[in-house]
Amino acid sequence: MDKNKEELAVRGGGEEFVNQLKTTIQEAKDLNTDQEKNKATLKESTQKLGKKMDELDKLVSDGRNIVKMVVNQKRWVEFGIQVTR
Repeated sequence: MDKNKEELAVRGGGEEFVNQLKTTIQEAKDLNTDQEKNKATLKESTQKLGKKMDELDKLVSDGRNIVKMVVNQKRWVEFGIQVTR
């Protein structure tokens, strides 16, 4: 379009249009780059969260086992443990 802007100017495709087009294309590329960076950061954060949740699950499980060994079964509910039988 840049090479033919004089011809296209008759229908509104002149220099101003071409400059706006170039600017908008560059802005879109910049936003896409930012989005890709954000995706990478989100993926990394999601992996860290998954590992931390696994760690938390293990600690909660260990805590339940400790309560079950130390506390009378009638009081397990106080610790959020359901008695199933």
